[in-house]
Amino acid sequence: MRLDKSKRIRSALLLFGLGLSDVDILTLFNEHELVVESIKKVKKAEQEAFAARAAIFKSTNPGDRPTPNSINSSISNILFNKVRYDLSETGRYKISKKLNPTSRILNRVLVEDVKDAKGNTVAKANTVVTEEVANKIYDL
Repeated sequence: MRLDKSKRIRSALLLFGLGLSDVDILTLFNEHELVVESIKKVKKAEQEAFAARAAIFKSTNPGDRPTPNSINSSISNILFNKVRYDLSETGRYKISKKLNPTSRILNRVLVEDVKDAKGNTVAKANTVVTEEVANKIYDL
C-alpha cells in the first residue's frame, strides 16, 4: 500500500503499527491468503507495535532521526493531520459517494421506526425509503 503518496509499505506492517497482533489481523480478514502472505513478509521483530511504527517512520522519513515521540506520532500525523492528509477533488467525491448512507438505503423497507434525538418519529416502520425520507434520515 502507498503511504504519504509515494512510500510503499506492507499493509500488515501498518496494522501492526496500529497495535494489532497477527491473530487479530488474520481474524479481521478471515485468514485471506494475501493477508497471510503480507504477515509472513514482515520481520518478526517488526510485529511489535512500536517496532512497526519505527519501520514505517524510517521508510517515510529517511533523513530524520527517529525519536520515540516522532515515531509514535508519525502514523497519526500521516493519516489524521488535515494539513498532511491531502485528498483530491475526485477522491473526496468517491469517499462521499461510498460513505453516503442515503444511496444505500433508497428503496429499502424500514424495519423499525426512525426517531430523532427528541423522540419524534421521522419515518415509520414498513415504509419504503424514498429520496425525501432518506434525506431526512441523513440530516439527523
